Amino acid sequence: MAAPNEQFVDWEIIHVPGNAPLSLEDSTVNVVAAKIEPKLASAIIRQLNQICPLENLRHVKRVKKENSQGKVELSIILCLSSENVSSIEAFPSGVRQLIDNYNLSFFYAKVSKCQATSKEEWEEQCKLWPTSFHPPTK
Repeated sequence: MAAPNEQFVDWEIIHVPGNAPLSLEDSTVNVVAAKIEPKLASAIIRQLNQICPLENLRHVKRVKKENSQGKVELSIILCLSSENVSSIEAFPSGVRQLIDNYNLSFFYAKVSKCQATSKEEWEEQCKLWPTSFHPPTK
């Protein structure tokens, strides 16, 4: 029973949505990548980590491994790319030199801009390029 001076309050339940999903365009960044021979991967990674570290993309794996017709193919991220860049001259000089030294054929790819916050988001990100996922600790 309510006390004589007590008032009742009607509570209204409202839905507060979590983070709105970003569009693919808003959640990705362009990179320059190249297919490489597996035996060259270690040397190229070492050089790229020196000349062009991916500081803001630590969640993105630098190398992507694919199996094609029973053969392992590796692709490696060389550097970030601008939307309108189509010339090798716009790449950092160290990356241009690496492309020349190893006779690499580069291509453009999209990778996730931010680290995944859920397993589902991580699975979507990996469709573009492999990323790391560390579930939040409780």
